[in-house]
Parts: sequence; structure tokens; C-alpha cells
Amino acid sequence: MVTDRLAKRGELQDGRVWYEQVGRIGTLGLTDLGVDELGEVEGLDLPDEEAACSREESLVIAEGSLAKIELLAPVN
Repeated sequence: MVTDRLAKRGELQDGRVWYEQVGRIGTLGLTDLGVDELGEVEGLDLPDEEAACSREESLVIAEGSLAKIELLAPVN
């Protein structure tokens, strides 16, 4: 029997961040609005690989020429 995993998708942080979750795998990214507000990427602060996170916890900090955007965990 094959079980379909329904993807959960949406936008967060006033439309600056998008997310998709399929099973236990989550993916985050910047929307066009987030990219426009960030400007040229100057640095990324990433978590350790396979690090656990809690909802609303800071996962990634993207620093750009125009702004800094903190990407928060959408789920546990």
C-alpha cells in the first residue's frame, strides 16, 4: 500500500518567506518580495545539518545589501 503525503505549502513573515513540508522534510525560501527587500546576498547564517528546531525558532539569517531577514521555523 502506498500512502500519499500531502504537501503543506504557504507563505510566512508577511509574504517574505515561502515554505513547503512533505512528511518530515521542510523547505524554506524567499519569495520575490523577500528577495527584493534583501538586495544582494552578503551572507547566510545556517543551522547545523539535521539540527532540531521548534516552531518560530530562528533557522536562517540572510544578510543582504538592503536588509537582514530572519527565516523562522514554520513547524516543529
